[in-house]
Amino acid sequence: MGFEAVIRRSAAYYGSKTAVTYQGRHWTYAELFERSCRVANAIADRGLQPGDRVALLGANAAETVKQIAGIALGGFTRAALYAHNAAETNAYLADLVDARLLIVEESLAEGMLALRDDMPQLEHVIVYRAGDYEDALAAASLEDPGVTRGPDDLHVIRFSAGTTGKPKGIVHTNERWSRAMDEYRWCTPQIDERDAYLAAAPLTHAAVLFLWQFLKVGARRFLDVIESERPTYTLMVPTMIQALVNHPDAARRDLSSLRCVNYAASPVTETTMVKAKQLLGEDVLFQMYGQSELWPVTMLLPHEHEGPRARSVGRPTPSTVVTIVDEEGRPVLPGEVGEIAARHDGLMSGQWKDEHG
Repeated sequence: MGFEAVIRRSAAYYGSKTAVTYQGRHWTYAELFERSCRVANAIADRGLQPGDRVALLGANAAETVKQIAGIALGGFTRAALYAHNAAETNAYLADLVDARLLIVEESLAEGMLALRDDMPQLEHVIVYRAGDYEDALAAASLEDPGVTRGPDDLHVIRFSAGTTGKPKGIVHTNERWSRAMDEYRWCTPQIDERDAYLAAAPLTHAAVLFLWQFLKVGARRFLDVIESERPTYTLMVPTMIQALVNHPDAARRDLSSLRCVNYAASPVTETTMVKAKQLLGEDVLFQMYGQSELWPVTMLLPHEHEGPRARSVGRPTPSTVVTIVDEEGRPVLPGEVGEIAARHDGLMSGQWKDEHG
């Protein structure tokens, strides 16, 4: 099932149910689909064709979900820019993937517009939270664009951290991204329509995998605070967990709805882990490890958060093959230090504009 089909299916199956909650407002799956159609058609109205790259830059908000869904519904390839990047970096990335259109949040627009000359392929900029965004959507059709994408068509381009040079574009097809989602299910409890996801981590990063999982099964809510909206899932980095457990009001708040706190990016300290178990429960913490090119690679389930292994990245997910190799690519012996080499069916399709990808 392509991601445009996920959006259509969720609207057909769960149309009257709440899909997104943000700052006290609620949108149903039918309303999400309608808004996504407007986003898709507004992009197409500017001459873009399925497969063209649309760069998206902004913080988490209800509209972010609609933009991600609309880009997929129109068959465009999303280039996931990061709000924490410098404008120069995001301009470089947009140019790298030949983005023809940029949707950017108003608070980040000035820096990007000042670098317009650095993005010669960029033909259109739509500024979210500004008048031109709403004008563009108001003028767009409510009709389903009717685009169908194949398994080998590009779904998203994410970007490496650039630790060995400039960031590289990490290409994922519909099929590869779907396989990554399938593997991700091993890292969490099973999701169904009773669940709700609190988007604490950026939707431009790993949190977007949860987004598609929840849209697919019709989970009832998405964004809001834990006490008022009772989310059951969230994704955090360890520093966020540390801030949560050390908050002076944490013990007095009702956090009992959470049945999965998935974390990644680094290990949790023993002190934070103990506090998190006391606050959230013994069976709530799930760790995963991965990278832009391949994720998840490993998992650490709640019952494994004990003893020395609790500081590890866990064990490979069921479909992942992991080998620890030396500088020559040869497997090392158990206990020796080496580089992680891993693969499963969700591996990136390649690197953008890299013939060796």
